[in-house]
Amino acid sequence: MTNSVGKWPADERSPYADWWLAMGDTGLSNLGNGDLEKLFKAYTLYWGSAEDEKILVADQAAHFGLDVIAPIPCTVSNPDPSTIKGGTPDDIGQHVPFVPKDAVITAVIDEAIALGHPRFRTEKGETRILAAWQQGASFDKNQAKYLPFGQELYTHDINRLLEEFSDGKDLSRSLDETLFNRAAGLDEPLKSDGLHTLSRRVGHGTAVLDLAAGFDAPNIDKKDLERRPIIAVTLPRRSTIGMGGTFLEFYSIHALVRIVALADAIWKAHHGPTGGFPIVVNLSYGQQSGPKDGSSPFEKAIEWLKSELLKKRGVPLEIVMPAGNDNQMRCQARRKMNNSDSFSHQALRVQPEDYTSNFVEIWTSALKELQEDHPLRIRIQPPLGEAVEPWRGKHGEYKSFASGARIYCQRIKRDAENGEEFRFRYVVCIPPTADDARLTGKQLKAVAGLWSVEVDQPTQFDHVYMGVQVDQSAEPDGERSRRSYFDGWKYSKYLSGRLQDDTYNTDVPHEEYLGSGRVRDTFAYPLVEHYDSNGKLDVSQSNLDNWKFSHVQRKGTINSIAALNGIITVASYRASDGRPSDFSATAFWGSYAPQKGQDALDVSLPADETPTLRGLLAAGTAAGSIARFRGTSFSAALATRLIVDLMLKLDAAGLAKFSAVKRLREIAEHAEKDKPASWGMAAENKVGRGRLSAPETGYPRDPTRRVSPPPV
Repeated sequence: MTNSVGKWPADERSPYADWWLAMGDTGLSNLGNGDLEKLFKAYTLYWGSAEDEKILVADQAAHFGLDVIAPIPCTVSNPDPSTIKGGTPDDIGQHVPFVPKDAVITAVIDEAIALGHPRFRTEKGETRILAAWQQGASFDKNQAKYLPFGQELYTHDINRLLEEFSDGKDLSRSLDETLFNRAAGLDEPLKSDGLHTLSRRVGHGTAVLDLAAGFDAPNIDKKDLERRPIIAVTLPRRSTIGMGGTFLEFYSIHALVRIVALADAIWKAHHGPTGGFPIVVNLSYGQQSGPKDGSSPFEKAIEWLKSELLKKRGVPLEIVMPAGNDNQMRCQARRKMNNSDSFSHQALRVQPEDYTSNFVEIWTSALKELQEDHPLRIRIQPPLGEAVEPWRGKHGEYKSFASGARIYCQRIKRDAENGEEFRFRYVVCIPPTADDARLTGKQLKAVAGLWSVEVDQPTQFDHVYMGVQVDQSAEPDGERSRRSYFDGWKYSKYLSGRLQDDTYNTDVPHEEYLGSGRVRDTFAYPLVEHYDSNGKLDVSQSNLDNWKFSHVQRKGTINSIAALNGIITVASYRASDGRPSDFSATAFWGSYAPQKGQDALDVSLPADETPTLRGLLAAGTAAGSIARFRGTSFSAALATRLIVDLMLKLDAAGLAKFSAVKRLREIAEHAEKDKPASWGMAAENKVGRGRLSAPETGYPRDPTRRVSPPPV
């Protein structure tokens, strides 16, 4: 392929979707024939409002495109979405047990959720799950009137399968989990595009749901358990979502809207047309690249749903997401523009034998003026030295290179307090590098090695942000993807051993500092207690990640679809000594954030017990199995559980005024004032407003740690 400029429908299709098509539909060769427009218009049926349709469909059209077939395998998709007549079954009240008015629904959107696990069942052995949507399961034609794709089970369906595959058809006896999972559509080993993750010993979604809502039923009051029902959504296979999370928001938005629709339909069946159940949704997924200013399609959907449904239902919808585990992945860089003719270079290390594409997003800060031409000139230099001329591009253009790479140009409009603003992004797409993938669709195999991404430095912008998009194998434990990263020669992975050297600061006296060979985090812990002339703590004195010395940063690695202020974004720390987890992503620093006044990181909860007891105990995929799970996903699950606990203590009037973000921040700030004497101070960019203790989950843990949030 020679260097060439082409056009793509930038207002109707995202760069990722266009690249996915250009790659010859790799990994998704068996697609359904329903188009996205019909699928998105199914939203309207949940509430019957043309205004709902206008908002939801329009926002998604610009991201996913309505001119391409849906990213859903044909065995999974409703063959004719136009047959959908309503959002839920008309007789849903007969499919689920009575749910009391004062219940709070816990909803989890994840993968590998073991629906038959005892931690999600009552003392009698019946399920506590009201509904479970398997988005990647074979489509059930009996659900064609209300389901766009996949398969949905309700309480009575799950109980029927539990009884069928329990020993002697007795719910109190052992369950043949293999047969149960296959009958429930959770494990389809004979389908190439089916769900397979529950055949493993551990499942991310099972552990998350367990920490968020799992109980040993004999140890909890029956009435209390009835007030804690569950809705579960199992995402499709990663190969269907796309290696770079191409369609993650597509499936997540569908999941979120359907959770609310199901909860409202159950309320209406049991309690009448007004009101609704409070819902706490946990989505322990994310992406690295993106606007990080609260304007992604998923964040827009959340913002609209939270505001509109609070008006209609009078009770809150709360969304909990993890900060992300990318703090050490060298996936974020920021460039301050200096109005020079020179180009700013950023090295990108693309690894060999990678079976997935690699992506880098380049975002400008916001402008008030609409510009036809992109204000940045950009070029990429592959390892073999191909001569590439700088290219400015226009909205809706892309440039292909002989190396197989491609750059997309797009102008993004967003609403701001003082009117419209415009941000510009480039998406650099690099094909796989694996030897046996020499030709992938229409694109050549890329060359592994050190690539260079270069931008010029105009005056219009304060900053230019670069991010390496997530890259994952088709399966959770797969090894076919190798993530690229920014190769900054001044970026240090480890501490030198002297705080003075590590912070590049000679103005403050420092003692010898324990840490030689330790993984370098964003800030020293404990923070150096140095205060400015106004008596405010000067966190810069503890900065281990200085902008002056490397463009590649840990700051700004926060989950790109969790930057909205209305989302509860949760980081991780170690319970024994309060140390922020080195893997837990860091929020932007002050004025460097893409959105001024942004407060993206809210609170922290434990991810480790002690330096030797790493991770949190949670359920494996089989009954009786437990394992240790480590990451911000599991801290977020604890936050979900804590929010449900808080909501269950409130009456209707209290729920109408409740804000999980505000309440958790208040508790966290109190916890910081009352922290153990052995704990040091931690940076807000790492832990949010404070470090909360974990709610009780029923699992044993280190006896030296705090066991409950401080009273407020």
